[in-house]
Amino acid sequence: MTRMKVRILASLIGLPLLTIIILIGNPYFTIACIPIGILATYEAMNLTPFTDSKIPRKLIYIVTLLFIIYSFIALSISIYLIGSLIIISVCFIISILWVITNNDLEYKIQRIIYINCIPLYCGFLFSHILILYIDTSLPIGLGLSIIIFTMCVTFAGDTGAYFVGTYFGKIKIVPAISANKTLEGSIGGLCSSVIVSVIVSTVIDIQLNILPLLFIGVSLGVMGQLGDLFESKLKRIKQIKDSGTFLPGHGGLLDRIDSLIITIPTSYYLFYIFLV
Repeated sequence: MTRMKVRILASLIGLPLLTIIILIGNPYFTIACIPIGILATYEAMNLTPFTDSKIPRKLIYIVTLLFIIYSFIALSISIYLIGSLIIISVCFIISILWVITNNDLEYKIQRIIYINCIPLYCGFLFSHILILYIDTSLPIGLGLSIIIFTMCVTFAGDTGAYFVGTYFGKIKIVPAISANKTLEGSIGGLCSSVIVSVIVSTVIDIQLNILPLLFIGVSLGVMGQLGDLFESKLKRIKQIKDSGTFLPGHGGLLDRIDSLIITIPTSYYLFYIFLV
């Protein structure tokens, strides 16, 4: 079976399963997000230039879990942001103490950055999908609508960029980061994001004027591609093709949700500005 067929088959199985988990609701949605966050953290740590013994992996796992669990407890984004600031502040202090007490370490500043940025990426940013789901400051049902909207727009942008880039891509835009990223693919992905944003907003009845809607569609298209490039840069530094082998035909889990980790918070705050 070709990589393309495996990729399509995995999507046909994975997307309906993901949709069912979202629609079932809590606490099942939160329970499902915990292993996703942990696996994403595992893959992210493997993208660092340091070996197992050179970063406090247990601390990173714990902080990531704290973000995910706290997002289930917090009732609004304002409460979540305050609590998250406390969590990452404590993590920052502990990471500094850990580096100071390990005198034989090299690149101490880089280690502190990795120790704090991995939980922020896989915990704080990822957990926005949970707090968005239960945010009591949003109109009833709006959080779920925004999640579905964002997932559709993000996956459309990713798929559009992949197919347009595969069949029509010629102009390389960031060969130093990703050899497969082309200008044609980037434009195709952006157009797909905008088109799907209009279609999905009509289907799920998001009450938003066309100009803000187009702005959100473009923003998600751009941020999704930046999220993908960010992970590609980490993989290029590590000199690997995929973040893992968890998803057949797709690589690792981070290879599939790297864009979503960025677009969910982006969508959250933009809709909050325009609708609340």
